[in-house]
Amino acid sequence: TLQSMPPLSQTPSQSYDGILGGNTMTPPVTSLELSKRLKALGVPQKSLIYWNVDGGYVYDPLIPNHHVECSAYLTDEIMRWLPDKTVLKKLEDSQYLCDQYGRLFNFIENSPAESCGGMLKELIKRGIVKVEDMKV
Repeated sequence: TLQSMPPLSQTPSQSYDGILGGNTMTPPVTSLELSKRLKALGVPQKSLIYWNVDGGYVYDPLIPNHHVECSAYLTDEIMRWLPDKTVLKKLEDSQYLCDQYGRLFNFIENSPAESCGGMLKELIKRGIVKVEDMKV
């Protein structure tokens, strides 16, 4: 059966211990704060993972008693909406760079999803990516 994940830190740069039998891993999704901002901009709310209102993850938004706040986007889910010349690169200091060649801005964050999500947010705000053109 599908179950909700226990509450997590709301910043993906912090480790979560317990998903894989006690192995520490970084949550692979956008932070709750960035996810809410993307929702407010009109980004489609269809993803493999969702934030629920208590700050935990849920994999099926239709499970009773799991009140979904917004999508928690994986890196690949965001990359499909970014322009072709977007690159994601892991830096030596364990941070991730999302860059758009030909633009005067880039994003460096502690997780690939957060870096790409920041880029998507900025491209939508500048009118370079149109929410109405996003396919799910």
